[in-house]
Amino acid sequence: MDTEKKLCAAHECSALSLSFSDYCAVHMEDKCAHFEKVREQLSSFTDHNDLFLIDIDFDNINLEGHRVMDCRFDYSVFRNCSFEKSVLQGGFFQNSRFEQCRFTGCEIRYTVFAGATFTNCDFSGSDILHSNFNGITGQDLNFSDSDLYYSSFVMANLENVRFIDCNLKKVNYVRSIRENVNFKYSNYEEAVFAADL
Repeated sequence: MDTEKKLCAAHECSALSLSFSDYCAVHMEDKCAHFEKVREQLSSFTDHNDLFLIDIDFDNINLEGHRVMDCRFDYSVFRNCSFEKSVLQGGFFQNSRFEQCRFTGCEIRYTVFAGATFTNCDFSGSDILHSNFNGITGQDLNFSDSDLYYSSFVMANLENVRFIDCNLKKVNYVRSIRENVNFKYSNYEEAVFAADL
């Protein structure tokens, strides 16, 4: 799979081209054709390394059991996508939107979701270590039975979120807004809630 980074082919554009294209997101002429190429590539391989796919709408993509390493998906939309039993490591999903996505049984490490919006997503039974959820807006989420060691939800806006029976050691919730958030059976006393560390 060709993932070599190169500049956009548009005249005098200094932005990086998207993976599987000669153009950046701004100069992409046929986004539908590009998306079909992306879908084909994602379904043909299970290991994805160093992909650069920002500002793309992903509908009904199945990445179950895939390894997604050091990839950028910033400003993208994921609807009804499955990441079940996948490995996400060192990636960026900043300012992206996730609607009805499944991350159950995942291994997520050193991944950045800062500023993202999550609606009706399931992360249950996952290892989510050293990951950044700062500033997210999350509604109707399930993190139950997960290990979130050293992850961060600073300034996150959380509503109807379950952290039931989770390892929350060193998890940072400073300046977060939490409405109807359930920490039952979790070691939340080892999480950080106050600004005075």
